[in-house]
Amino acid sequence: MSKARLSSKGQLTVPAEVRRVLGLTRGDNVVFELRPEGVLLRKAGRARDLIGVIPPLPVDWKTARRKAWAERAGRLEARSSATRTSSSGS
Repeated sequence: MSKARLSSKGQLTVPAEVRRVLGLTRGDNVVFELRPEGVLLRKAGRARDLIGVIPPLPVDWKTARRKAWAERAGRLEARSSATRTSSSGS
């Protein structure tokens, strides 16, 4: 069991044994997770550590691009129709 003392500034020095087990090095961030039985200290994850956790979706980019362009064309057509209608009704 390792111990640490809280400084007057509210700082803790993480004992060497804990740093070694958690793989903590200078500049790493840690997370304090409140639990009913106490506090869990763990190394904070990085966004790049999540790469590959979720498999990529099978996307047919050609079809997706065509669909997006068709939707955009439809919105532009609707906008121009609304403009023609409002200007001809004046």
